Amino acid sequence: MPTIAQPSIPAHSPGHQPDFRWSSNETNLHSLAFTQRSLFRLCRSTKYIIALESISVPLAGAFRSPPAALCGITSKIVRETMAWATTNLSLAKHLHTQSAQWIEGGCVRKKASRSIAPPIWSPFDLTEGFFLSHALLTLERLGILDSLRKPLTAHDVAVKHQVNQEILEATLRMLAGRTSVVRYRSEKYQTTSAFDKLARFYLLQYAGSYGLNAHELEQILKEPAAGGRLVDREQHKRAFEQMQTSENDPLTRLVLQLDFTRVLDIGCGTANMLIYLAVHLKEFIGWGIDISPQMCAAARRKVAAIQNGQRIKIFRADSRQLKSALPARIIKQVQAITAKGVANEFFASGISEAVAWLSNIKAAFPGRTLLIADYYGQLGFNKKPGRVVGLHDYVQVISWQGVPPPDVAGWEKVYRAAKCKLIQTVEDLPNFIHVLKL
Repeated sequence: MPTIAQPSIPAHSPGHQPDFRWSSNETNLHSLAFTQRSLFRLCRSTKYIIALESISVPLAGAFRSPPAALCGITSKIVRETMAWATTNLSLAKHLHTQSAQWIEGGCVRKKASRSIAPPIWSPFDLTEGFFLSHALLTLERLGILDSLRKPLTAHDVAVKHQVNQEILEATLRMLAGRTSVVRYRSEKYQTTSAFDKLARFYLLQYAGSYGLNAHELEQILKEPAAGGRLVDREQHKRAFEQMQTSENDPLTRLVLQLDFTRVLDIGCGTANMLIYLAVHLKEFIGWGIDISPQMCAAARRKVAAIQNGQRIKIFRADSRQLKSALPARIIKQVQAITAKGVANEFFASGISEAVAWLSNIKAAFPGRTLLIADYYGQLGFNKKPGRVVGLHDYVQVISWQGVPPPDVAGWEKVYRAAKCKLIQTVEDLPNFIHVLKL
């Protein structure tokens, strides 16, 4: 999954009767509601019935018997789910101490009782966020949010999009009253400046692309690999299609500084970086590879629309099979390889998949330069991950990608195992660029 964009998130303390307004980023936390529901249902199904009020931070403390063993759940997925929920979820404000039990290898290990941090999201917050996020995502998919760039009445919108006016009006009133995304004034509705490209990206990337993963957490807990099949690739493509690469993009800047003019971009997405380089460098030739047919189709459309598009070629292929994916004549021309937000996809089962992926790149391009742009994971490594990184890590887990290493040392372990040398590090935490010699 791509590296993490850093939003400006307003601080607030939701209470039992919240008086805060949800931003479009915060509505993605409907995943918490699914986490609460799925874990409760799983425990109930094994006859270990737990009162909802007893599930508190840390969430794992509610389990009095080893649920991973009893329910047939993969303990790693449970452990990561617990860790994420611990930093975001509080369902029992009256509890001040809790005997924490964490699942390790199908067993339960007790830790000493400790104080619980102040609650962050109450059950009501989660429930409200669940409905708001689905309302916002639905209106986006129907094109209604685009129509509301200018003020319109509910009647006008209902006629234009052929939907029920009463239900639409109630939905817009709810969004206008409880979020910063929609404004209601003089009987007309309009999206606000808060719903910018970054906000839309978050909505499509997390609620859109991975919403089904949150919904089907129960299935994923029992069959972790199912998470990879549940991702909505069309929404994933739409999230990136609207974005553009600029001169401020760190990876693009580094390619320019190192004077690379023959670049293979692994996981090219909609070819934003390749397009920028082709437009700004007359001598540039680039190749993009992506496993997603939706991404490749969007990339080809965007490439065809620029003047120098003939200098970019897009291949739909698996980056783990580069030798067979690319013609030998192209492999010989490549000076450098870039991979932005790709390496983090291979940590669902430790580092072995990441090592194999990197080893295959080295085999195809020995001695060449590889620029890995990615991020340091936090969930499971840091007790209190940042909100954005925590959500990103959690989505990685439930989509069968795993959480990448938390620091340079962890990533270097992967590089050494693949017999690659780290020669330069550029960091803008939690994001980084590692320059490797293959």
